[in-house]
Amino acid sequence: HRVDAATGDHDWTWTPDDAYPSAPEVSRPFSLGGRILVGHGIGNVSGIWQGDWLDPDTGEVVGSAPGGGLFEGARGVQVVSYQYGFGSGTPIFTSYRVLDLQTGATRSGWLTFSSTVERPTGLTLGAARVYHAGVGIIPPAEPGGSPTIGQAVRALPTSGGSNACGPTGTQFTCPLWVTEVGGTPTAAVLGPGESAVYVGTGAGAVTALDAATGTELWTVDVGAAVTQP
Repeated sequence: HRVDAATGDHDWTWTPDDAYPSAPEVSRPFSLGGRILVGHGIGNVSGIWQGDWLDPDTGEVVGSAPGGGLFEGARGVQVVSYQYGFGSGTPIFTSYRVLDLQTGATRSGWLTFSSTVERPTGLTLGAARVYHAGVGIIPPAEPGGSPTIGQAVRALPTSGGSNACGPTGTQFTCPLWVTEVGGTPTAAVLGPGESAVYVGTGAGAVTALDAATGTELWTVDVGAAVTQP
């Protein structure tokens, strides 16, 4: 929907096309380069996801964004989204996807592979990294060990890297770093110059992490669960 900020008048409504076998999910819209970007889709049949460019004055579709997904953030010419998909049942994979709107280049990989849709509590797009807060892969503590799945903050590549950090047959992206902060983390907030990232936790703390390494810089107890960045 577009609503006039000065008058409250309703200008237009956009809805996804009727190509889906069930009601699709719709991402929040982003205003980029004089157009509105919105993603939509469903998880059936390993995921059917699209992205549309809308005319901000009329709401009419004026182009498509390759791959689509549930858009979570934008920075310069890049956008980040997540998708999920399944076959006739479970398990379900959840993945992230970085799209360069100028070149069409993408970087994607799995975040989770489980019996439920594990939605990220946050995907924050930085200059060279995507910061993922929520359930995802945690590398083994010792060489030769097996990775686990749990709540953490992790940095993921926007290009390059490997998708070979999970069991055989999966496509888990290898994180650049992973830091467990206790409780469910909020989406990461970037500090000046992307030198640090800040998250709140369901355990009642606010934590600062070094953006390049994930090293904890400080933690403060705020006495109540933090659920929003």
